[in-house]
Amino acid sequence: HCHNLPAFVDCKIFVNLASLKGVTSNDNIDNIQQKMEAKLSKTEKQHMIDEMTKQMKEAAKLLNFEYALLLRDKIEELKKTI
Repeated sequence: HCHNLPAFVDCKIFVNLASLKGVTSNDNIDNIQQKMEAKLSKTEKQHMIDEMTKQMKEAAKLLNFEYALLLRDKIEELKKTI
């Protein structure tokens, strides 16, 4: 599942997303996020935010600023749903 992801990306998050009912390989990150938001509890959303924040910081350390910014934006969107 995770062989195409950068080393600093936590594979567990993507595996968990892939296990959501209704998520298909044709879904883009926005569709997956919407489905995730609908199914996760407040506690689970906070855990996702915490994990994505760790990944964002690691991406920035590795100078992968585009990915860090993408994660920052997704974190902010998810925070709005709590």
